[in-house]
Amino acid sequence: MNTVKKYWDHSTKPSTWVVKDDEKELFRGSYINGVMYLKSLESDGMISFKDNEKELQVNVVRERVEA
Repeated sequence: MNTVKKYWDHSTKPSTWVVKDDEKELFRGSYINGVMYLKSLESDGMISFKDNEKELQVNVVRERVEA
């Protein structure tokens, strides 16, 4: 993967979280699913919910505050 860009696309209803590698769209959906997608890329497809539970909770709270 080269440069990964992450941003909200507010042109869709509801707004969607987008992850792009250069110009190729890799993911589009909710913020929390995007975080899980990126975690799966970092760990060759394996996600440990036990190890990431607190981090995912923090991201969910952050998503609600930013929305």
